[in-house]
Formats: sequence, C-alpha cells, structure tokens
Amino acid sequence: MTLLLGPPGSGKSTLLEILAGKAKVTPSSSLEGSVMYNDKSITDICLSRFIAYVNSQLNKHIPFLSVRETLEFARDCTQGLRPKNFTPQMRKFFAHALVEGQDPFLEYVLAILGLKEVEHKLNGEAFSDFDRQKLTTAELALGTYSVMIYDQPFSSSDLAATYDLVDTLRTMSRIQHSSAIVSLTQLSQEILDLFDRVILLSDGHVLFQGTRQDAIPYFTKLGYIKPLHVESNEFLEDIAAGDGSKYMAPGATSPTLEELIECYNASDHYKDILRIVHGDEVKHTYWVDSEPGLGLTLKTPTKYDCAVDAQPRKETGQQL
Repeated sequence: MTLLLGPPGSGKSTLLEILAGKAKVTPSSSLEGSVMYNDKSITDICLSRFIAYVNSQLNKHIPFLSVRETLEFARDCTQGLRPKNFTPQMRKFFAHALVEGQDPFLEYVLAILGLKEVEHKLNGEAFSDFDRQKLTTAELALGTYSVMIYDQPFSSSDLAATYDLVDTLRTMSRIQHSSAIVSLTQLSQEILDLFDRVILLSDGHVLFQGTRQDAIPYFTKLGYIKPLHVESNEFLEDIAAGDGSKYMAPGATSPTLEELIECYNASDHYKDILRIVHGDEVKHTYWVDSEPGLGLTLKTPTKYDCAVDAQPRKETGQQL
C-alpha cells in the first residue's frame, strides 16, 4: 500500500497514468523512458488483466444491473478468484463458506464493504456517491489484478468513509498479495497510517520515497520540525509546495527544491530503491506470519453454534 502525496500540479495524476500505461502525449509534451514490472516492459503485458486503474471519472456502472449482478459480471469478466485457485491461507479464511458451496469471496466483499443491504438495488436507482465508490472498489476486489492504481477516486470529504474504503483496499492487497498506489486529497493521520509506503512529489520530482514511518524523521533530519497540531500529510505537502520554511528549526535555512532533490538522491532511502530495482534476486514481502480463520459462514447461526474467542491477529512485515 503506497500513498502518493504532493501539492496540486506536482505530477501525481501524470505519474499514475504513466504507471497504468494510459499517459497521452500531446503536442506540448513528450514522454521518455520505460516502465518495467518485474523486468517486463509495460508494452509486453496485458494491462487490462494486470493493472486496475480508477479515478473519479470512471466511477460508473451499468444502470439496469443490480449491485450483486454487477459484481458477478465483473468477476466473470476478469480473472476472478475461484475456490480452486485459493491459497491455503484463503481456504482457512473461507472454510465455512466453501462448505456451503457458494462463492465465498463475493460474499466476503459484499459483507466487508457494507453492500449486502443494497445488493438487489439497481445501479440506475437513487444511489449515493459513497455507495458507488464502494461498488467500484468491490468490482476491483473481485479481479486478480497485481497492481491497483487509484487517482483520487474518493470525491467524498467524509474522512470516516474514506478510511473504510482505504481499509478495505488494505485488506484486499493483503489477501490477494497485490500492490496498491493511491492518491488522495482528503485524509487524516488514521488514514495515512493504513499505508505502508509514501511517495512525495514536487514539480514532477521525488522528494521522498520510503516507508511511512520514515517520512517525518527524514525531514526532521533536514531541519523541519512538525508541530503536534499539524497532520503528517499536511506537513509533507507544505514542504513539497515550497511552504516548509514555517517548520524550520530556529536558525536553520529552508532548503530549495533542488537541494531537497539532491538530499533525497543521496539518501539511504534512494539507495534502497535502487537496490530493489536493480537487484537480481526476486523480492517477496510477507505481511502475515499466522492468521486465525475468520469463521466466515453464509448460513444462519443455530442455537448449537458456539463462539470461540480468536487470538489477536498478528501482523509483521518482512522483506527478503
């Protein structure tokens, strides 16, 4: 889960379009370089199967289909996860639902996104923007995309709703072992904490790329001090927008954009990116050491069913 930050005009949408293979060259622009996924050029892979790209303008659905029919159609048109393709971990998650002979992943997506209440409602009926956003997220969740790219898909300024959607994306990326890169305009510290990594852009240049926990300490070493009342994303975007002088320690001089770029290119964070990109070994990230079953079932509980307290979920990050 990577959060793409930067002030307006920093190049966030352009970067995401390039990564998704959707960048358009105009008479006043040029496009150079290459995009590689695991040493394969973006021109050599089937983008429609490999990458899911969503922005606020793409949040539309077939009006005469119900929510459930929309998701079933989306599943059947993509490399939807079928029980025969479940990993052992997923079989543990959906053990009870598999016994019922239904599509456990579809039921799971409907449940965690809160779409069960409107599953038989037509998309053309009165439908809130938030429900449309959830339906779009559910459509992508049912595919087996390796990379999910979201360019400001959430038009709602409701931070609680945005948190729920980002938390769902996090769950999906963990279950499907996929990558997600998201650009958001409205977020809080709680939403920021759901991400694993942060990329900070300014005028088309990367000022920081690394783990979320390292972002604030990195700029603290450069002389910036984040006030307690300022959100981390606001602090970072102010620096990228050239308004970071108000955060400078007494007596320190605010670096220019060129100096910030040079500092990042000389940092260990940048060297680590180069190591990953140019290394010969295959890298894997394992997020969960062990996970108790979710106990997901589609049947109505009977008086003979008993609840068992699950052990707290244990989640760790380990990169090889």
